[in-house]
Amino acid sequence: MLDLTTGRDVELAESRSVDDQVEWLDGDRILYGLPREGSAETDVWVVPADGTGSPAVYIPYAWSPSVVR
Repeated sequence: MLDLTTGRDVELAESRSVDDQVEWLDGDRILYGLPREGSAETDVWVVPADGTGSPAVYIPYAWSPSVVR
């Protein structure tokens, strides 16, 4: 994530490879879909955008997040 205020590149607290379909949940968190290890099933995960915290399943059995504001 690029912090536009500081110009700092912030690595998310996610060690797995995330494709280009991320979505801002709010001003602090990012959503993205990942396949389950060893399975064809997927989940939408959430992680803080500031590089802290831990990824967590946000919507089980989902893939491409879309936030309606």
